Amino acid sequence: MAVKAHMRPALELIAREIAAYTKEQGLKRSEFSLSGAWQERTDRVSLVLNTTKSAPWFSWYRDIIRRLQSTFEKAGAPEATWNVGLVVQTDRDQGELHSGFRLADGEEDVTDYLEAIIEKEWPNLEPSHTAIIVPD
Repeated sequence: MAVKAHMRPALELIAREIAAYTKEQGLKRSEFSLSGAWQERTDRVSLVLNTTKSAPWFSWYRDIIRRLQSTFEKAGAPEATWNVGLVVQTDRDQGELHSGFRLADGEEDVTDYLEAIIEKEWPNLEPSHTAIIVPD
């Protein structure tokens, strides 16, 4: 099923901000995935950011949610983050980055859309000189 037109701007913003954040943290594109679901009835967006690197997941959660709140506020839609859920987790197996993601009844999988936006934006994002990820 195609992503509804009215959700595209919000999903694009979410994907771009999370991609920028992960690059700032020193991740390579192959070291993370973003899975997502959208519930049409409630407009809830559920996200799973999975990485192959050890990450301070609580800090990442806090920072990403704050970043999304700030970005949506600048876009004139601060209420959009009221319906965003985020889980940050580590999975060492790159081939399994999307394996733990499950849809609930009535949810639409928007993973492919989020990943396509990240792929498009990734080359244009500047790498961070203050990355905190320590190589394993």
